[in-house]
Formats: sequence, C-alpha cells, structure tokens
Amino acid sequence: MAAKCHFVLGVKPADHAHLFTHVCARQEQQAFELIEDVDPKSGARRAYLWIRDLPLNGSHEDLRVNFVHLMEHDPDGIQREWTWVTDLVPNRSNVRLLARAARSRWRIENEVFNTLKNQGYQFEHNFGHGERNLSVVLAHLMLLAFLFDQVQQRCNPAFRAAVAKAGARCAVWDGVRHLFASFEVASMGEVYTALARGFRRPTLTDLIEPPAGPTRPNNTS
Repeated sequence: MAAKCHFVLGVKPADHAHLFTHVCARQEQQAFELIEDVDPKSGARRAYLWIRDLPLNGSHEDLRVNFVHLMEHDPDGIQREWTWVTDLVPNRSNVRLLARAARSRWRIENEVFNTLKNQGYQFEHNFGHGERNLSVVLAHLMLLAFLFDQVQQRCNPAFRAAVAKAGARCAVWDGVRHLFASFEVASMGEVYTALARGFRRPTLTDLIEPPAGPTRPNNTS
C-alpha cells in the first residue's frame, strides 16, 4: 500500500484469524454480497462472495482491505474454495475478473518459477560469483532463454513435439547437448525434429578419425 501498488493476495483462516473473525461476523449480519453462476463449458457452479472494508489484522486495524471468497463445485462433486484480500473494490461487474487474476498467480508460480527452478534453467543456483553484478546478469540471461523457449513453445511444432516426446524440458536440454556434442547439425529445427522423431545412432568405430601424421611402414625383413 505504501508503494501505491494494487494487490490481490491469498489469505487463510490459520494465518489471518483476526480477519476471518470479522468475516464471520459480517456473514452473520448478512453484510456481504454474493453472486452465482455456472460455467457453460465445464458445468462447474461458482459462488463469489465479497465483503468490503475489513481490518487486515489486529495489529493494524486502520489497514483496511476488501475480502473475496470463491467457492466452486464441479459436476463430479469436488468442492474447492479460495479466499483473498485486495485493495481493489469488488462489485458485481469485476469480482469474476478479480478472482481470475488471483488464481492466475498460482499459474505464474507453477509455470514460470517452478519451471525455472526444476526444468534445467538452474534458477535455484546461487551464481554469486564475480564482483560487479554477475549474478544479476546470469539471472537475466536465464529469463531471456526462458522467453525464447516460450516463443518456441508457442510457434514451433517441432519444439512442442520434442517436449512431448521427452516428457520434461530438462530432458530436452540433455538431448540438445548430446546432439551438439555428437553430430554436425544444420539448424535447431533439425535438432528438435531428431528429438521428436528419434534418430539412428551410427557405430562409433565408423566415426573414429584416423591417427594424425604419416604412418611408418612395418619393416618385416
């Protein structure tokens, strides 16, 4: 709030007991708003409940937030729910967008940060070497590599096929390194196609270079 940035943050009863005490009190007073709808594609029923002007915690009663609660029931009977606080003012026209934005934070965490840490980009490694911002430079290079791969994922069918065949991006990177170390390649498209379709592995004996320099004839006389 001090930075004048908008926020939508997840909250749980165990971590924000004071806030949820006020939420329960407002619900008992019927001092909340609620809308419901059904997803035409999945058939899931969703209920959006929101309450305005609540204290975030007991230590800062003057720090006021708005509360949003999404409840979802799948046709299979599975029930899910999420709760958030925000400085934005929820209403009937924007509460769905607020909930969608809040849920996308998990997608960002899973598809971006988790990928950077666990799919071969080495983002979890502390490259704290050098004296002048080397770790920041390497982190930026990782993000650029991830950006290029996102473009490939979007636009390159051969890349998507290679990832699907390998099962994980880190396996794709291992395959790329292997092909570059073992073969002369003409393009990245050739590399991704080989990973997606498979390739013949020649016998190593046929690829061994002859010894350098002239050979001396054997003198058997």
